[in-house]
Amino acid sequence: MNGYNFTERVRTILALARREAERFNHEYVGTEHILLGLIREGEDGHGEGVATRVLRSLGANPADIRRKIDETLRSGTRHAGGPDLPYTSRAKKVLELAMAEARDLHHNYVGSEHVLLGLLREERGIAAQALNAAGITRDKVRAETLRLLGQSVPGREGARAAGVEVKGVEIVTDSHRKWSPDRPHTLVIACSDGRLQEQTDDFLHNQLGLKGFDRFYVPGGGGALASSGRDFLRATQLRHECAYLIELHEISRVILLFHGPSPSGPAQAMCADYKRKMPWASPGMLRDQQQRDAADLIQRRDEWAGKSDVVAYLCEIDASHDIAFVELTD
Repeated sequence: MNGYNFTERVRTILALARREAERFNHEYVGTEHILLGLIREGEDGHGEGVATRVLRSLGANPADIRRKIDETLRSGTRHAGGPDLPYTSRAKKVLELAMAEARDLHHNYVGSEHVLLGLLREERGIAAQALNAAGITRDKVRAETLRLLGQSVPGREGARAAGVEVKGVEIVTDSHRKWSPDRPHTLVIACSDGRLQEQTDDFLHNQLGLKGFDRFYVPGGGGALASSGRDFLRATQLRHECAYLIELHEISRVILLFHGPSPSGPAQAMCADYKRKMPWASPGMLRDQQQRDAADLIQRRDEWAGKSDVVAYLCEIDASHDIAFVELTD
């Protein structure tokens, strides 16, 4: 499986979960809000997703489950809302478990059915308790999901059955170049900013002595894997994808690359992805956050990099636009 793509339906469910939290004046998004969002998504004219169809097939009435949750929850004392409502630790775990369910089913997307399974796996959450009270269990949901998707064949066929558009990829080969079965065991995670490409390759080849390496280019570079700012979901997806690549390709060394201005460098050299995640922060604050993110990713490397060595560097741009690479340590 090459990655974890949240379907538009799931993104709608998570947006509705925030609205449900706001409806109760809650200052967080919990598992109960995700379940309410999942049910509401099926009621708001979007058409029933696989999760709602599974619930109905198992004899549950989503509207009844919603009413019982509404009766159980207490409203908060003050209004809280906006796109930055934090997920509770259980809600974060649900999203991680949803990705795990997609992986276990060999699906290359995360749909509403995987979110439902994730809610049930987080057994101590309010959502799981509400579903169990309605006679819904993880084993029943998994079996019914496979039946509805007709899943004797996983992956692309399952995605099509779930209503996910899967596009073909044209592969172009160059007859003058030969493929080598020998794979490099270093993974470089760097920003996709093309202005740094030549200097980055020079640093990797000439200063670190790398002759070959796997590349993972993403806006934000190594910082994209960090949960700072408001990108927990994206960061979690990327860490899972890196863990998959590291295991699949037997990676033994991971290099995280960040970039931004030196203390005296131009503010416009700051990583655009960090400015997007933390628009209120000054260049100095963003630089400090990059340092903290690098340290956190190195300290928690067992969670996403396994036994691989992890090192981080900051590509600094000074006032003269000269570039230097500085190692960031934990």
